[in-house]
Amino acid sequence: MSLVAISFIICFMLAAVAGWAAVTSAGRLSRKIAALAALTLLVPAGYGSISELLGRPKPASNAWLEDFTTYHTVIAWKIHEDKAIYLWLEMPDGQEPRVFAFPYDTSTVSRLQKAGERAKSLASKLLARLEETGPAGATRLEFTSQTEFRRTLPTKPAPDDENVFQLDEKSET
Repeated sequence: MSLVAISFIICFMLAAVAGWAAVTSAGRLSRKIAALAALTLLVPAGYGSISELLGRPKPASNAWLEDFTTYHTVIAWKIHEDKAIYLWLEMPDGQEPRVFAFPYDTSTVSRLQKAGERAKSLASKLLARLEETGPAGATRLEFTSQTEFRRTLPTKPAPDDENVFQLDEKSET
């Protein structure tokens, strides 16, 4: 079930509770408090739902449910000077790609461009993630190419393999 559908169901249920409490309350204080609480919770739930339904790039600061600490494949990017860095990311678990807006920073732009050129020269995919950079909880975008993760060391042959020549330290030359 998608996040949009879940947020819609939550908003619908909160509105139903508020409506039920408002219609059936004949003066009981507990029902009026329930209606007030449901309507109070409806406001942030509605805000979260609307930001999910927007057809525009979602600000990364509003992507509370997305895990940017793991690497995501960067499909494309667009840089608007002094405004934002827009990254079109491939989402995990086969979800549709999404566009996120990250704060503009010249050092982030230079790292993005260098990593993009490196990935292109290696015929690799560009990967991005958020990394915490200090005790204050500050984060910054980190970039790498997919080939850097594919480096595997050769397996060591077994000592009893007949195709491998073994030198014995005790033997003479």
